[in-house]
Amino acid sequence: MTLITSRGSPSNVSDRLRYFLPLSNQCQPDRPHAVLVATTLLIASLFFSGCQTIAPFSQTMRTRAAAARQWSGNGIEAFRRGAVEDARECFAKASSQMPRDHRMAANLARTHFQQGELSQAIEVMQRAVEVSNSDPELQVELGEYYLADGQLIAAQRQVDRALSDNHRLASAWLLRGRIHAARGNHQTALGDFQKSLGIDGSREDVQLEIVEAYQSLGDPLRALSAVEQLLEKYPLDRQPESAILAKSAALYQLDQNSSAIEVLTRAADRSDVSSEVFTTLARLQILSGRQTNALRTLTVANDRFPGEPQLAGLLDDLRSTSPTKVASRE
Repeated sequence: MTLITSRGSPSNVSDRLRYFLPLSNQCQPDRPHAVLVATTLLIASLFFSGCQTIAPFSQTMRTRAAAARQWSGNGIEAFRRGAVEDARECFAKASSQMPRDHRMAANLARTHFQQGELSQAIEVMQRAVEVSNSDPELQVELGEYYLADGQLIAAQRQVDRALSDNHRLASAWLLRGRIHAARGNHQTALGDFQKSLGIDGSREDVQLEIVEAYQSLGDPLRALSAVEQLLEKYPLDRQPESAILAKSAALYQLDQNSSAIEVLTRAADRSDVSSEVFTTLARLQILSGRQTNALRTLTVANDRFPGEPQLAGLLDDLRSTSPTKVASRE
């Protein structure tokens, strides 16, 4: 029997030599067991070292996701308050924490768009579309940004892609119609708007586009019918301003000036309408030979919207120039 010294080495030279020979020359029956043990130890070592690496990474991702949700929530709240600049900063921080989350990027793009920063809005929404795997609704939003920037070909490309993925997407048909309208193809645009309304009959914006399409096609009677169908859904004191203006335009095209003035006069008594109601009313009053009423309308409006340049300009023109020039002022 070969003895093993306290250092773990064989006690004679020949056995020492055999001790340092390759494993293939020794203990052949025990080799599978040794290999198995070594492999198991290697796997265990890799597993535990991997876990030590993954655990901090997972914790970091959870922390970043929580921070992103917090910033996103703050941004949504700021946006609802009308604090668009604050919302943009919050969404920017949220997106920096989770750059692969399309929701964060899309919200950031919307704040850029709200502030009129079209190039930034397009750039960020492009990233949102990319990381969302080309979500059709985000493609439509990107198309809307392109349209607002006057890039009709790029807008058309986005809406075509969206419709190829979802042919019953109301917002896509609406955008397609707007693109055709921008190109002067009002009949085609009308068909697209009607398809959009057929998919989602509750959309006020689509109904207003239909009204405008009829007006552009020189059919004020159908425009009036369409806008009245929309207005019937609301009480008089809550009718949308855009629909009221559309109705007054249709009535004017039908030579019903007095009715148009009545509609706008009633709207002007509300506290939630813009200066456009007053300028439109004043122009119609001037065209109807009611200069005194127009002067009163503009004076009230100028007090209500101080510093509004168009109102001030109309008021000055009415006091110093001919009624025809005032009414045609852009």
